[in-house]
Amino acid sequence: MTSVLTIDRLGGDPGLALAGELDVSTAPQLIAELAAIASEDDVLLDLTDLTFIDSAGMHVIRAFARCRNGRGRVVLANPSHAVLRSPAVVAAEHEVIEIVARSGDSASPSAP
Repeated sequence: MTSVLTIDRLGGDPGLALAGELDVSTAPQLIAELAAIASEDDVLLDLTDLTFIDSAGMHVIRAFARCRNGRGRVVLANPSHAVLRSPAVVAAEHEVIEIVARSGDSASPSAP
């Protein structure tokens, strides 16, 4: 079974909207798209329609955040409960990545 990931640029904010599954087979797509927006200060990754993320997908996001060397935040916005509870996302709780719930409040991956 092949995973499918759709990536669209956000209209007003520098960032990307991810839909589908982010895993080892789709991570290269995200690498290419992140490279195109690497010069932006803050980068928003809208995860509203992301249904799955594994450690390979989260590794891409973490590596991107680390290589920015303080040039701005990487924000994971609107993760679903399934994505939020993924071990890969839970491990990122103490990283240089901010996770924001739909309300705009910071969310902990262990939040209900």
